[in-house]
Formats: sequence, C-alpha cells, structure tokens
Amino acid sequence: MALVASLAFPSAAIAYDGAVLSEGSGGSLGPLGDHGDSFVPEPIDDGSDSESEPPQAPPSDAEAQLAGLSDEVLDLIRGSSELPGTFVENIESAGDDPAQSFVKYNDDVAVPVVGTGSFRISLDESNAVGLRLEGAAGQAKVLGNWGISYGGDASSIVTFPQEAILETFTIVESDQSPRRYSMALDLPEGYRLVLADNSGAAIVDGEGFPSIFIDAPLAVDADGTAVDLALQVDGEQLVLDVNHQNDKYTYPIVADPVWYYFGRGFQVNHAEFEYCKYPSRYRICFIAFSESRSALSLTQRYFSGRSLHNGAGDAFRHCYWSAAMTIRISHSKAREFGDMHETTPGQPTIEKTMDQRNNGIGRSVGTRVRSLHGRVLYRAEVDCLHKADNGDLWIIGSDGRLRLGA
Repeated sequence: MALVASLAFPSAAIAYDGAVLSEGSGGSLGPLGDHGDSFVPEPIDDGSDSESEPPQAPPSDAEAQLAGLSDEVLDLIRGSSELPGTFVENIESAGDDPAQSFVKYNDDVAVPVVGTGSFRISLDESNAVGLRLEGAAGQAKVLGNWGISYGGDASSIVTFPQEAILETFTIVESDQSPRRYSMALDLPEGYRLVLADNSGAAIVDGEGFPSIFIDAPLAVDADGTAVDLALQVDGEQLVLDVNHQNDKYTYPIVADPVWYYFGRGFQVNHAEFEYCKYPSRYRICFIAFSESRSALSLTQRYFSGRSLHNGAGDAFRHCYWSAAMTIRISHSKAREFGDMHETTPGQPTIEKTMDQRNNGIGRSVGTRVRSLHGRVLYRAEVDCLHKADNGDLWIIGSDGRLRLGA
C-alpha cells in the first residue's frame, strides 16, 4: 500500500520549477511539499522583471515521483479507481487534528488523516486489522480522483481499484533507495500473518481461515520491465524485498501488492470454509469472492429487486460471476467453486439447478472472451446482460417452473 521513496537531492545545484537548491544543501522532500530547513530556494536570474510572479512551489513527493513514470506504468497504478466524492471532501477538510484521525472510505475501511496513523480494515463486526505504512507521514492528499498519498521519509500512495480491494504501491526512486520496505500490521488476538503457497500472504484466524489475502506483488521499472521482487513475513510485518540495485533498471520502480478483504457481513458456506483453509487456495478463494461481490453490485445496478431472486437478475449474477472466475482463474476452478457454492443447506433443488445451468453458461462466456484483447471482464458483463435480456438464461417463472426467459 505504499509508494515508498527517498528523494535525496544530489550535491549539484538543481533548477526546480523556478527555484534552485543551493549546492550542497542536500535533504529530501518532506511531508507533502514541506521541504524542511534544508531546502533553500533562490530565485533564478533569468532577466525577468523583479516584480514578476513568484516561482511555483515544487510538486508534492508523490506527484514528483509519478512524473518519472511512463504513461503505461502510471495507468497500472491508476487503473479504473475513482474515489467517492464525499470521501474526497472529508479527507481534504479533515486537517491534521488528532481527534479526526480517520475518515471512512466505506463500511469496512477507515483511512488515516495523517501518514503516521494506521488504516483500519474490518474482519467482522468486532475485529479489525491495523495497517501502518512505515516511513509515511504528513496529511493525506488526494491525487486526482483515483488515489491518496502521504509524505514523509517514505511517501505512500493507496488506491481502491474494486469493491473489497485496496492496492498499495512502493516507488523506488534510485539505486540509492533501500531494498526492503515494511508495512506493520496490528492483528486482533488469535489472528496471524502467514505466507501463502503462491508467494502471497494472508491474515488467518484461529481455525486457519483467511480473512485478508495479500496477493504476490509485482514490480516494474519506469519502462515497464519486470523487476525481481519477494514478499516476506517478519512477525506482524509484511516486507517487500525489491532487488533493484544491479544496474538493469530505469528508475523510478513501482511495486504493489493488492489486498483482498472480506469485511463485515460476508458469509461462506461450510464447503467454502473448509476449501479455503489451504494456503495453496487462498488466491483462488479471494478472487472468487471478490468477483462474487462485483457480480452482486452489477446485478443491483442493472436489475430491479423483484428479479434478484430466481429472476433475470439472479441469472445474470451467476452468469457473470462464473465468467469472471473463468477469466481470472480457470474454467475448471470456476466450475469447482460454483458447484461448491451451491451446497448451502436448505437450498431448493430447482434453485440449485437454475444456478448451476447459469454458471455453465457463464463459464462458456468466460472461455470465449478470455482469449480476446481489451476489457475482457466488461465483455463478459455485456455478454451476460444480452443473454439475460434475450431470455437465454434460466429463471424460475411465476408458475414455479424452470425455464429460459427474461
């Protein structure tokens, strides 16, 4: 969750947006544009009128670092994130009053107003995890409408690319930057941080069930070249080991990971609970559950309440969910997980049959579109919508019979 970097200035004088750092001044950018005592701006004598406009202040840490990235890498960071307007307003107006230490992003995530605070991610109604970005400081600042940043010795950027997902980024500024970057966790009693079999990590409860999954991180340099990276667990600290000091890369370098969480009120059946306790399955489970949330959100957007159970909306939800799992995991795992989801006790046989048939149609959609270029999840969404509108998905009619229909 961190965009971590150390912006140390070289000893030579540097022109910087109409100001100059005196030779030997050194220092690093402080919290969000506050440069500290070591920053000594001097006007550049360019022959202009002495009463001209004063020089513009240098950009904040995060903005300066992002400016060094190619458009392609910057797009990877921004993705399709869009911060809610009320959240942006609350962050920008919160100030640095310790009494206003958090702003809610949603019902499950609270964002610290200052970088020395901790993010709070709900595990259930009574437990939450604290996540602190080591080295971050200063007041939170909104970047466009897609992310927030903090200054400090290690400036940080956080985005929210999808429901129940947040993404953290570390930016390595130069070959003089550290190799290891830490994120400190505050875990409730009975929970622990463990490595997953796919080079990711998870926060698990006393029975071994994962409540938060941290996907294996990726790192690229400013030109998009992959950089060697490892995720390590040290007690309640998550450590990024970025192997960048070998003259092969163009700086800055950007690394994530992605954090998947369940949050309050999310329920799984017994079969899903037992299946997801194995570290080799953490990633499969969280992708499946994440896309389940997305499918529900899309269904609520497109369909009225009356069709959300056994109607066209319900059919669309299963079609899209299975298509998305097929695209992001595999056809076989989508079928395995979809069938497992239908083992909930007490479910009528006709509803189980309806769901499984629509799951099968969704897997066919996913298999077809996953080989295409571009926004394949959006293509699956549109395809399942067309099938729902055209009566090509299974519903239970008002007569209680299973049929194809809209």
